[in-house]
Amino acid sequence: MATFVLKVNAHPAFTPFPNTPLEWENRQFFGPASRSVIGGPEQVPMPAVNDRVHVWINERGGGGGYTGYGKVVHYAGQTLGKIKRPTYEFRLAKIRILPAPLKGDCFWEYGGEAISSIRRYTLRQLLWINTIQAREFEAALREIVRRNFGEPFNDFV
Repeated sequence: MATFVLKVNAHPAFTPFPNTPLEWENRQFFGPASRSVIGGPEQVPMPAVNDRVHVWINERGGGGGYTGYGKVVHYAGQTLGKIKRPTYEFRLAKIRILPAPLKGDCFWEYGGEAISSIRRYTLRQLLWINTIQAREFEAALREIVRRNFGEPFNDFV
Protein backbone atom coordinates (compact mmCIF):
# COMPACT_ATOMS: atom_id res chain seq x y z
CA MET A 1 0.00 0.00 0.00
CA ALA A 2 1.36 3.41 -0.99
CA THR A 3 0.69 6.75 0.71
CA PHE A 4 0.04 10.06 -1.04
CA VAL A 5 -0.74 13.64 -0.07
CA LEU A 6 -3.20 15.23 -2.50
CA LYS A 7 -3.06 19.02 -2.38
CA VAL A 8 -5.93 20.49 -4.37
CA ASN A 9 -7.80 23.77 -4.69
CA ALA A 10 -11.40 24.13 -3.58
CA HIS A 11 -13.90 24.52 -6.40
CA PRO A 12 -17.69 25.05 -6.52
CA ALA A 13 -18.60 21.39 -7.15
CA PHE A 14 -16.45 20.21 -4.25
CA THR A 15 -17.02 20.38 -0.48
CA PRO A 16 -13.75 21.79 0.90
CA PHE A 17 -15.01 21.84 4.52
CA PRO A 18 -16.92 18.58 5.02
CA ASN A 19 -19.00 18.19 8.19
CA THR A 20 -19.17 14.41 7.88
CA PRO A 21 -17.14 11.82 5.96
CA LEU A 22 -20.24 11.11 3.83
CA GLU A 23 -19.78 14.47 2.13
CA TRP A 24 -16.57 13.11 0.61
CA GLU A 25 -17.62 9.48 0.04
CA ASN A 26 -17.53 8.75 -3.68
CA ARG A 27 -16.93 12.41 -4.57
CA GLN A 28 -14.46 13.13 -7.32
CA PHE A 29 -11.05 14.48 -6.40
CA PHE A 30 -8.88 15.64 -9.29
CA GLY A 31 -5.12 15.94 -9.13
CA PRO A 32 -2.01 16.03 -11.31
CA ALA A 33 0.35 13.13 -11.93
CA SER A 34 2.15 11.94 -8.81
CA ARG A 35 5.61 13.16 -7.97
CA SER A 36 8.07 12.59 -5.15
CA VAL A 37 9.30 14.97 -2.48
CA ILE A 38 11.67 17.65 -3.73
CA GLY A 39 14.97 15.95 -4.51
CA GLY A 40 13.39 12.48 -4.45
CA PRO A 41 13.24 9.85 -7.20
CA GLU A 42 11.82 10.83 -10.56
CA GLN A 43 9.86 7.60 -11.06
CA VAL A 44 7.10 7.17 -8.50
CA PRO A 45 4.01 4.97 -8.40
CA MET A 46 0.59 6.20 -9.39
CA PRO A 47 -2.23 5.61 -6.90
CA ALA A 48 -3.99 2.27 -6.88
CA VAL A 49 -7.04 0.88 -5.11
CA ASN A 50 -6.48 0.65 -1.33
CA ASP A 51 -3.68 3.24 -1.28
CA ARG A 52 -4.01 5.92 1.42
CA VAL A 53 -4.52 9.54 0.33
CA HIS A 54 -4.21 12.47 2.76
CA VAL A 55 -6.23 15.43 1.45
CA TRP A 56 -4.92 18.98 1.86
CA ILE A 57 -7.22 21.69 0.49
CA ASN A 58 -4.84 24.45 -0.60
CA GLU A 59 -5.19 27.57 1.53
CA ARG A 60 -4.28 29.70 -1.49
CA GLY A 61 -7.03 27.96 -3.46
CA GLY A 62 -9.94 28.59 -1.07
CA GLY A 63 -9.33 25.73 1.35
CA GLY A 64 -8.43 25.40 4.99
CA GLY A 65 -5.37 23.13 4.87
CA TYR A 66 -5.08 19.49 5.90
CA THR A 67 -8.64 18.18 6.15
CA GLY A 68 -8.65 14.37 6.24
CA TYR A 69 -7.74 11.15 4.51
CA GLY A 70 -9.21 8.06 2.92
CA LYS A 71 -8.50 4.97 0.86
CA VAL A 72 -8.61 4.95 -2.92
CA VAL A 73 -11.57 2.95 -4.24
CA HIS A 74 -11.40 4.25 -7.81
CA TYR A 75 -8.61 5.84 -9.80
CA ALA A 76 -8.56 6.81 -13.46
CA GLY A 77 -6.47 9.05 -15.69
CA GLN A 78 -7.96 11.47 -18.17
CA THR A 79 -6.93 14.51 -20.15
CA LEU A 80 -8.71 17.75 -19.36
CA GLY A 81 -8.43 21.28 -20.65
CA LYS A 82 -6.83 22.94 -23.63
CA ILE A 83 -3.28 22.11 -22.56
CA LYS A 84 -4.07 18.37 -22.57
CA ARG A 85 -2.26 17.85 -19.29
CA PRO A 86 -3.18 14.52 -17.72
CA THR A 87 -5.45 14.81 -14.70
CA TYR A 88 -6.39 11.95 -12.43
CA GLU A 89 -9.70 11.27 -10.76
CA PHE A 90 -9.93 9.68 -7.32
CA ARG A 91 -12.81 8.41 -5.29
CA LEU A 92 -12.20 7.69 -1.63
CA ALA A 93 -13.82 5.53 1.05
CA LYS A 94 -13.18 4.93 4.77
CA ILE A 95 -12.79 8.66 5.06
CA ARG A 96 -11.77 10.33 8.30
CA ILE A 97 -12.09 14.11 8.59
CA LEU A 98 -10.86 16.48 11.28
CA PRO A 99 -13.19 18.67 13.39
CA ALA A 100 -11.67 21.63 11.49
CA PRO A 101 -8.96 21.89 8.83
CA LEU A 102 -5.37 22.40 9.98
CA LYS A 103 -3.52 25.30 8.37
CA GLY A 104 -0.06 24.62 7.05
CA ASP A 105 1.68 26.63 9.76
CA CYS A 106 0.64 23.95 12.28
CA PHE A 107 2.93 21.55 10.39
CA TRP A 108 5.99 23.66 9.59
CA GLU A 109 7.76 23.15 12.94
CA TYR A 110 7.78 19.37 12.44
CA GLY A 111 9.93 19.35 9.33
CA GLY A 112 10.31 16.09 7.47
CA GLU A 113 10.61 15.71 3.72
CA ALA A 114 6.88 15.49 3.00
CA ILE A 115 6.00 18.58 5.03
CA SER A 116 8.92 20.53 3.51
CA SER A 117 7.81 19.61 -0.03
CA ILE A 118 4.21 20.63 0.66
CA ARG A 119 5.40 23.95 2.02
CA ARG A 120 7.86 24.73 -0.80
CA TYR A 121 5.59 23.65 -3.66
CA THR A 122 2.38 25.61 -3.14
CA LEU A 123 0.51 24.52 -6.28
CA ARG A 124 -1.77 21.51 -6.71
CA GLN A 125 0.18 18.33 -6.26
CA LEU A 126 -0.09 14.63 -5.70
CA LEU A 127 2.88 13.78 -3.54
CA TRP A 128 3.95 10.15 -3.20
CA ILE A 129 5.67 9.61 0.14
CA ASN A 130 7.70 6.53 1.00
CA THR A 131 7.15 4.48 4.16
CA ILE A 132 9.56 6.50 6.31
CA GLN A 133 8.17 9.83 5.09
CA ALA A 134 4.60 8.58 5.68
CA ARG A 135 5.50 7.60 9.26
CA GLU A 136 7.02 11.06 9.89
CA PHE A 137 4.05 12.86 8.34
CA GLU A 138 1.47 10.80 10.23
CA ALA A 139 3.36 11.11 13.54
CA ALA A 140 3.37 14.90 13.12
CA LEU A 141 -0.32 14.80 12.21
CA ARG A 142 -1.18 12.76 15.32
CA GLU A 143 0.64 15.25 17.56
CA ILE A 144 -0.92 18.29 15.86
CA VAL A 145 -4.43 16.81 16.17
CA ARG A 146 -3.83 15.96 19.84
CA ARG A 147 -2.62 19.52 20.56
CA ASN A 148 -5.39 21.25 18.60
CA PHE A 149 -8.38 19.04 19.31
CA GLY A 150 -7.38 16.94 22.32
CA GLU A 151 -8.36 13.71 20.62
CA PRO A 152 -6.45 10.78 19.15
CA PHE A 153 -6.05 10.37 15.41
CA ASN A 154 -4.42 6.95 15.31
CA ASP A 155 -6.54 4.83 13.04
CA PHE A 156 -4.93 5.44 9.67
CA VAL A 157 -6.70 2.97 7.38
